[in-house]
Amino acid sequence: MVYSSSFRTAAQLTAVARAAADATLASFVLPSYLPSVDNIGLSYDFDINSLQLTEAASFRAYDAESPFGKTPGGKSVQGKLPAISRKLRVSEYDQLTLFGQTDAIGGKFEDYAERNGAAIAARVALAQGQAVETGTITLNENGLIFTIDFARAAGNTVTAGTVWTTTSANALSDLTTWAAAYRAVTGVSPAIAMISSSVIAALQKNTSIIGAATGLASASLPAIISQDQVKAVFSSFGFGQIIINDDQIVYKGATQRIVGSNKLIWLPASGGPQLGGVGGVLGSTQWGIPAEAINSDYGISTAEAPGVFAAAFHDSDPEGHNVLASAIVLPVLQSANYTFAAQVI
Repeated sequence: MVYSSSFRTAAQLTAVARAAADATLASFVLPSYLPSVDNIGLSYDFDINSLQLTEAASFRAYDAESPFGKTPGGKSVQGKLPAISRKLRVSEYDQLTLFGQTDAIGGKFEDYAERNGAAIAARVALAQGQAVETGTITLNENGLIFTIDFARAAGNTVTAGTVWTTTSANALSDLTTWAAAYRAVTGVSPAIAMISSSVIAALQKNTSIIGAATGLASASLPAIISQDQVKAVFSSFGFGQIIINDDQIVYKGATQRIVGSNKLIWLPASGGPQLGGVGGVLGSTQWGIPAEAINSDYGISTAEAPGVFAAAFHDSDPEGHNVLASAIVLPVLQSANYTFAAQVI
């Protein structure tokens, strides 16, 4: 039997790729804070920091005209959602080695669609990490030069005066000052303190944290406390619930963390107030409709058009198939001031 791309339809491979993308995102820490939503267009449009402190109305005299209020968000940001795609080759040699094996070529198509879907999700996760860590997303790859600034307050990006790997550094004072700044901007205490294993290891040996955890005088402090004791200090002082994030991917051939190992990142809870009934308190990851999904030849329904698309395409010189996955997608921070990044080690 001659090999054909129809051994797996585009609809079948799209389902495989999407399942892989969903599973990959679910394996990381950040995506729950920027949940996926469908965007049937090719652009994003939002008011920056639209979830702010509530503006109070004012009393008035009888028969006096009602004063006008202001809608939240002082600036509207618009732009195009960028495209992302990846393909893997089922080569001439691959086809010859798979020839005669029951459904082997279809299985190979599914394997590559799964890998491509996961790869797209990994790049999206990296963009999510950059967004919450820096308040921006900057892309410079494959001919795309793209920057979006989510207008996070300048005071939400700080550096510790003394790195926390110095055991005598006053991490407790740093955290108290920063938490007050966070509350001044958002009106609430940080809900989540996202840190790496390296940062919590430094806090376990930090004398100011050990003192707060044990109540002992400096001369009597132990050299180290448990992670649970550090977490208890954060909880009791209003510094948020500690979540350790050591997520990594391979990007451009090198292992790269989703968020830096030297940072403390404060976030709101993943639930909470929503913007326009979709997304989360921070924003969302917006999935547009790739061009392939609107081609009737591929059999993707209108309802299923947003998100990852995948299909196998035949070449005859040399003989082979390219398994492609494609998407239009961007994480969008609509309330960037709910993120706070501190370089601490």
